[in-house]
Amino acid sequence: MVERSWSAWSSWSSCSRACGGGEQRIYRTCSSRTLYGYGHDVDSCRGGRTTRKRRCNTHCCPVNGNWGQWTHWSNSHGSHHGYRQQSRTRYCNHPAPSCGGRSCYGSGHQTRAVYSPPPTLAPKSWGY
Repeated sequence: MVERSWSAWSSWSSCSRACGGGEQRIYRTCSSRTLYGYGHDVDSCRGGRTTRKRRCNTHCCPVNGNWGQWTHWSNSHGSHHGYRQQSRTRYCNHPAPSCGGRSCYGSGHQTRAVYSPPPTLAPKSWGY
């Protein structure tokens, strides 16, 4: 007579990912042993599964922010002794921080003074 039966389930494996949805598995085996004597074969393993799985660490993964490209310098505006002010901007969106990730370090705004001399008048030509 042959008797087949399932082993106990193993412990759950470690999660395949630290965040963002991983998977854990447990295993069992079907073992058989031969019993001498009379009787019918017993197969308790029929129709069962050797593996089970479940989702784990389904929380989102932290994403640290990075700066995008600077915009073009703005048109000069204002004038003080021939200097005009320009500015440009960048955004913390490449990618934007999410799920507890760090924000971008530094400023998203820059200004600079640009010298623009006043226009000179062309000398009048003497007509002869």
